[in-house]
Amino acid sequence: MDAKDFLKYRFEDIVDQIRTIKVSYEYWQYSDTHIIEVVPLEEFENNDLYQELEKDLYLEFNKRFFPSTLLISTENSLNRVSNPEWAICKEQFSYSYNISLSLDESSMDFNDNFKLPNSPLNHIEVVISDKGHSINSYAMAA
Repeated sequence: MDAKDFLKYRFEDIVDQIRTIKVSYEYWQYSDTHIIEVVPLEEFENNDLYQELEKDLYLEFNKRFFPSTLLISTENSLNRVSNPEWAICKEQFSYSYNISLSLDESSMDFNDNFKLPNSPLNHIEVVISDKGHSINSYAMAA
């Protein structure tokens, strides 16, 4: 099993255990570096199980594939996956919204749900404006 297959196999197991993360992989041949990006940041930094599994993976990777380098990053890191060869995400992300508009004496209500399978949404912004001037702006990060 080569390093790429090893990492994919191990991260499939990690994502099975921690279904709220998404893992992406890219290989930089010029530096023999395997880059893994794990999101969201909160799981990367605060999940004790993830940190233990990552530590074990690092140790085994270094034993088996030295001098190759393994770099694990997350959102807002300097080194990120820009051209993923693969990504693993088990959770199906669902969003719903309720919009109520009041125009003079008329009112409208909109309700909807949508699902984005295996693709966590990074940001939704709703801007409510009156004749081009922002009145309220709401943002949600996943």
